[in-house]
Amino acid sequence: MATPTPALLLLCFLAAFPGAAQAEDAPQWQKTRDSGCEAARRGKYAEAETFYRKALEEAKTSGVSAQLTTEISYYLAGVLYYQRRFTEAEPLFRQALKLAEQSTGSARSGLGGILSSLSDIMMSKHKPDEGEGYAKRGLAAHEEFSGANSLKVVGSLIRLSQIEFERGRYDNAEPYLTRALGIVQKAEAKDSKSLGFLLMSMATLHMAQGRYTEAEPLLKRALSFQTKAFGSEDPQIGGMLRASGTLQLLQGHLAEAESTMNQAIKWLEKMEGPQSPDLSMVQNCLAGLYLIQGRYPAAEAVFTRLRSDQSNVDNDRTLGEAFPFSNRAVLLLERGRYSEAEPLFRSATEIDEKQFGLDHPHRVPGLTNLGGTEAALLKYSEAQLLLDRALTISKKALGEEHEFNALIFSNMAYLERKRLAYAESEKLIKKSRKIYEKQFGPSSVKVAGMIAFSGDVESDKGRYAEAEALYREALAIREKVLRSDHPTLANNLSSLADALYQQKKLDAAEQSARRSVEIHKKLADPKDIHPVCARAVLADVLSDKTQYDQAEPLYRASLADLKNFNAPDRCCEPRLLKGLSALLAATNRTEEAKVMKSHSDKATERSETSVDKKP
Repeated sequence: MATPTPALLLLCFLAAFPGAAQAEDAPQWQKTRDSGCEAARRGKYAEAETFYRKALEEAKTSGVSAQLTTEISYYLAGVLYYQRRFTEAEPLFRQALKLAEQSTGSARSGLGGILSSLSDIMMSKHKPDEGEGYAKRGLAAHEEFSGANSLKVVGSLIRLSQIEFERGRYDNAEPYLTRALGIVQKAEAKDSKSLGFLLMSMATLHMAQGRYTEAEPLLKRALSFQTKAFGSEDPQIGGMLRASGTLQLLQGHLAEAESTMNQAIKWLEKMEGPQSPDLSMVQNCLAGLYLIQGRYPAAEAVFTRLRSDQSNVDNDRTLGEAFPFSNRAVLLLERGRYSEAEPLFRSATEIDEKQFGLDHPHRVPGLTNLGGTEAALLKYSEAQLLLDRALTISKKALGEEHEFNALIFSNMAYLERKRLAYAESEKLIKKSRKIYEKQFGPSSVKVAGMIAFSGDVESDKGRYAEAEALYREALAIREKVLRSDHPTLANNLSSLADALYQQKKLDAAEQSARRSVEIHKKLADPKDIHPVCARAVLADVLSDKTQYDQAEPLYRASLADLKNFNAPDRCCEPRLLKGLSALLAATNRTEEAKVMKSHSDKATERSETSVDKKP
């Protein structure tokens, strides 16, 4: 959900500040205090802090009442809060709370603001139960002193919705936002800064729930309203652009997403500077987009730059701290480097658990990716536990048809395929495909992925004609949607080539294999293992066509390239060794063929030996 900006929070906090400066004969402490209030209104928090500290000294010297000095301390706590100096602000707020609770009548009117501020501080300290308690008390106080439809009540409702959101209780968050939106939309002041923020918050909530079509018009309305009402440099614009780019990415509108994210980056660099946490988040999202587009070197360049700037990230920001680990791990995963991805995914899941607790839906993607990685590394029991846990959390928090469930089912299908449990794998693929079709349509890239996955299972079962048909169906979708040099397209062509090769359709197999190899050659990504696997298929085809002079260099070059990968990631090593062994035998190099056959048998045994097989 959207994070409240200081400008929005001031709607609730500054209402407690005095208005215009007092008369010339006002006490000096009062003039100094009012100067602090004016500075705070302009967002000059450090300047306001100086005035308030000076006003406190002057008030104490003048012998004013404890109530007045506590009020100044409350203002000081506010500017410390907006500078994220929560440890210093908390005791001042607690002091103000004690005084307000002991007061009667109008002197208690500031109670809601104090309680709301303490709620925010508790949430920043990862104490959601205490934060929720203060927020509910704050809401009741605002309703009592300001009325059920005041902007102060809106602030409390926003706060409670955020608490529910951060705890993963999305259904509980929505009623708070709905009530807040109703209050603001009925208010006479249609230019309220809270309207744009509320629209973005509701859109963000719908995005988390997988309700993308409902989120889209809300975000467009929020951005249009905020720009027209407050100008293109309003502090909330950057967050709205970031949310819009993320939504477009989730919807698969990649060209639009890239344009919006670049727009957000330019805005944040100009308005917030290079150390903005929001800027880091957008850049990570852009890197994720590059991953989906198959632009792995571009994604890696972003990650490298972000890692070098890691010391500039705001350490108080909790949401998204695991994101850089996850994205870098996904890059490794896409390149087939599972053993390198595993520790990064593990770090991401540990951060998520620490930040959000055991049952938060934010943990689902991390648990799922780690589970799939463990399956690739033949750690079946651990993979099963992780995926089962992810599914339990996802179904409970997000329902039966959320996109996360499709991701979990596909990883479970992969696990069952590795265990040779093909019937169960096929059932899970169908479940995943059904969700993707409903969410994105039957001709989406995600659906094509499930079709190709079914082809993999058929190929494993030795049903190569059926596999060929499925690979062609997936390829037809991908060729329409993906660019012509996308690595996923190359991998699809390689799988098709292998299915054709197994049926001895050697000319067709060679054509597909060469297309795959050429795409990978154009991409020139030495850190991706899939080009090696594509050359292995082409080498087998050429060898069967007795074109040994072309096949042997491919085998040997591919085996040499495998040295750049960790042993657990060398998925095509057995095939290369077996193929080269057969070629050597066919060309009467018997002794060398025997040695290569021995290496092939050992590699095959390693690739099929799991840490724990399903009983």
